[in-house]
Amino acid sequence: MPNVQSRAAPTPSTGPPRYSFAEIRAKAVERLGYQPCHWQIKVVEAILKRDGDVVCISATGSGKTLTFWLPLLFKSNGIQLVISPLNILGDQNVTQLEGMGIKGISITSETATYQNFQDIEDGQYRVIVTNVETLMQQDGGFDQLWKKPQFTSRLISIVWDEGHCVSKWAGFRPEYKEVGRLRFLIPRSIPFLIVSATLPPAVLSDVMHTLQVLRDKVTIIRRSNDRPNIHLVVREMKYSMSSFKDLAFLIKENWQPGDPLPPKFLIFFDSIADAVEAAKFLRGRLPLEYRHKIKWFNSEMSSEFKDIESEALKAGRIWGLCCTDSFGMGLDLADILLVIQWRSTCDMCTLWQRLGRAARAMHLVARGLFLVEPKRFDQNIAKAEARAAKRAETSKKRKHLADEPEQPAAKRVAVASRDSPNLPLHIPQPAPSVPAPAEPEDPNDANDPDDDPEVGALPAPPTISSDDYRASRRAVYDALIEHEPAWKKPTKKKGADRLEPALDDFINARTRQPGKPCHRDPATTFFGNDMTVSTHLECRPDVPGGCRRCVISASEVCCELCTPADFADFARVDLPKPKQQPQRSRIAPYSTTPADMALRDALHTFRKDRTNEVLGPFSFRKHGAGAIMSDEVLSRIADCTHFYKIQTTADLIRETRWHRAAEDGAKVLVLISQHLPLPPPPQPALSFTTPLRPGLHSNNASPASPSTPKNRRCSKCHLLGH
Repeated sequence: MPNVQSRAAPTPSTGPPRYSFAEIRAKAVERLGYQPCHWQIKVVEAILKRDGDVVCISATGSGKTLTFWLPLLFKSNGIQLVISPLNILGDQNVTQLEGMGIKGISITSETATYQNFQDIEDGQYRVIVTNVETLMQQDGGFDQLWKKPQFTSRLISIVWDEGHCVSKWAGFRPEYKEVGRLRFLIPRSIPFLIVSATLPPAVLSDVMHTLQVLRDKVTIIRRSNDRPNIHLVVREMKYSMSSFKDLAFLIKENWQPGDPLPPKFLIFFDSIADAVEAAKFLRGRLPLEYRHKIKWFNSEMSSEFKDIESEALKAGRIWGLCCTDSFGMGLDLADILLVIQWRSTCDMCTLWQRLGRAARAMHLVARGLFLVEPKRFDQNIAKAEARAAKRAETSKKRKHLADEPEQPAAKRVAVASRDSPNLPLHIPQPAPSVPAPAEPEDPNDANDPDDDPEVGALPAPPTISSDDYRASRRAVYDALIEHEPAWKKPTKKKGADRLEPALDDFINARTRQPGKPCHRDPATTFFGNDMTVSTHLECRPDVPGGCRRCVISASEVCCELCTPADFADFARVDLPKPKQQPQRSRIAPYSTTPADMALRDALHTFRKDRTNEVLGPFSFRKHGAGAIMSDEVLSRIADCTHFYKIQTTADLIRETRWHRAAEDGAKVLVLISQHLPLPPPPQPALSFTTPLRPGLHSNNASPASPSTPKNRRCSKCHLLGH
């Protein structure tokens, strides 16, 4: 595919006007007071030519959005139509345009009114931002606009913001599959501008196919999407996923006001339920008055909530969010210092997009942490395979023994007593059987793979050169698959799933790469960053070293594999093992007595009175008495009391887990003693004080020692022992 790196061709006599590199830069400085970089001008130059579509690949936070607006400076009545994957991005774009003196509108399902579309047709807006569902709605507002030449003639281009979503999100947003129909609804001369930070060859090919982009009519500006100011860390989860304890390093144990705050963070999940539970776990480590500092954020939230919380995070009023892709992509939050990906439930493009939310202000340094399930690491896979092989061998041995013919049981032979004075008797021996051949020793039988470090040991990294290894992996990554890739197909094993090869290499970089391993290397190969050429010297030839904005410099700190000492104390979690709770009693079914009912009534009255005392009458009228004692706890107290299981505060805590047992346990014990007191202990059995008859032994007498059995003598031969 061609790459735009040359100066604009001479202006032809017909067609749209051509603008030189210098003219575009001068106009931007004049109107915006901002000097765009070389690559940004090349994108604008290609759009204004209107002789084909344009693809722009550049890192997150590098300034791709500016290329949407610069063409407006060269066509006074021109319109840019931007297709955004998230409505929140549309609102951000409109706000950004206001600062530039450009009027825009965000069209969503809520704002897609007749009046707004009429205003668009009348030319009141120069930028329209919408989502793919509103764009492709049959008989919707855009269907009517395509029929209006006064609108289509003013379209400069149609911008596909976060263009990788055309491929990656089509599975759950089916309208992305239909966007190719636009080619039949608008003039072919209107170019598509496809921009993204993550368009590896296979994804780009799919996007171009969907949007009907012709390979001989496309200009591709490809820059490195590396973010050296984001330091990469991959960690194996230490605790169960449902506990979320691997996130505990964010809020230290017993955090109090005045203690260090966590860095401003985003934690990405692929499950709304996980995001909510993780936020609750982190909030539970904070005092009550600080728990609002951590929020969850997902597609089920209202637009107003998203706007408020985005601004709160930007202003520092909250510390971090547990979110899904509904938040973050493309948002202008410059000072996120930590991004965490929870579990390997995404692909490489999604991971790179999410990590790229960090440190969008290029002078900042951030960390990207990937918390991965243990089953994804090569060393654990090898151990699991060793255990499976051991189980298979054991099963094979058992089957072999089961298939052997059974030997007849030998007759039982009487043996003389050890004390017998008789001479040894002749004991007939059974016929000898042919012994089975001995099986070779299995070294796996000695130790479990988990206990033996040699079992399941990983092979040494490949001995080929780093360049050859990278070339072999690039061939795997870049393979264009017409149908579903093999790594996506489900396996026959229950619960088994596969990772995208690039993501798998990213996780297991330590054990797979020859030479000095690096987590960044698989991403560099996957996205082709090592094949790009920087134009920072052409951008600012007047500055020694070229343009500092568009140069991509290697960082002194790359990842945990390159400089492990820089991450020795980062994100370490070593929580004490929780003490096992005493087991609660099992309560058998029983018939309720009047005393049981009286206790229940007393408990109802007690919790009502305590709610009024502690929380006030208003809370009782609005929420009831469950905040003091829930119905479940009340029933549990009554059930356990029926069987006299609760006699102390410790019993109350063990049996009910009541959160107010320490404060109000004594009062409840008083109610229990009033209605179901402990029954008196049984009377001891009567004991005899008169002496027993002679010859009778007391029950307390020590037992007689066992008598030695007599040797039996044969009645015929008079010998002992048989």
